Amino acid sequence: MMPKNDRSLQAKETALLALAQGDPDFPAFLDRYRQALPQVAALPAELVEELMAAVEEDPALGELAKSYEENAQAAQTYALLGVPEMTVLFAGLFLLGAHIKIHRTPAGKWEFLLEHPSMQGGRLEKIAQMLASLFRE
Repeated sequence: MMPKNDRSLQAKETALLALAQGDPDFPAFLDRYRQALPQVAALPAELVEELMAAVEEDPALGELAKSYEENAQAAQTYALLGVPEMTVLFAGLFLLGAHIKIHRTPAGKWEFLLEHPSMQGGRLEKIAQMLASLFRE
């Protein structure tokens, strides 16, 4: 039996992916950014939780996101199993609707810029810091 916290994280990942897959623009977004970053084996739980919290604050997606998370079985109808963690990351970033800039400095450090005119409170800054930490070499 999977621990409760693992199920909760999996439900968030599934909901993010299912929501993104429901948008016809997601494949192009994924292709654009997937090659920009190295792959990671697992996303930090806190990053997935922040992405989900940001999506749940969106007036257009919030209720659907909560519903998908609560009923991960229904969300999995639309999601693919065994999807790389990076796809879940990009699904969350896509759903934020933020302007994204990924840059690698000459020193090899990854920098992330996330901008969204209506999202306040530092959530995007926190997500950008988590991304930088995740890809620190």
